[in-house]
Amino acid sequence: MPAVTRNPITRTYWKVHAWLLRKSSGRMGSKNGRFAVLLLTTTGRTSGRPRRVALNTIEEDRRWYVAGSFAGQPRDPAWILNLRADPHATVSVRGLEAPVVARWLEGEEHDAMFERFVALDDGYAVYRERTDRVIPVVQLRAEG
Repeated sequence: MPAVTRNPITRTYWKVHAWLLRKSSGRMGSKNGRFAVLLLTTTGRTSGRPRRVALNTIEEDRRWYVAGSFAGQPRDPAWILNLRADPHATVSVRGLEAPVVARWLEGEEHDAMFERFVALDDGYAVYRERTDRVIPVVQLRAEG
């Protein structure tokens, strides 16, 4: 598969989106079309510093599901690698901040949740077609 480059406009959009979520304590920018949007703060696997990213999410009962599509690029996004190194993170959704632990979905559970992402935005089907890797779907469960 040919490498997919992320459009500078897309990168800028997500940076502005994350900034807006932070500055408004989740009151502005918490919806992106049909998805809720969360801020995920992981620990950088090499730097040890906090790394924050805005992600589309499907929320169910204090569990948030995110897909590491990276627009169909051949590698996982940095936040996935960070969670693999340390599955403990923090989410901020609509002003709620919660510590979470990551769990990777597999098999039928993975496939069913990924299809929910596709149903909300068919771009996820395009991302799946662009890459040979299995796009990870992660459940972020509130601790405590």
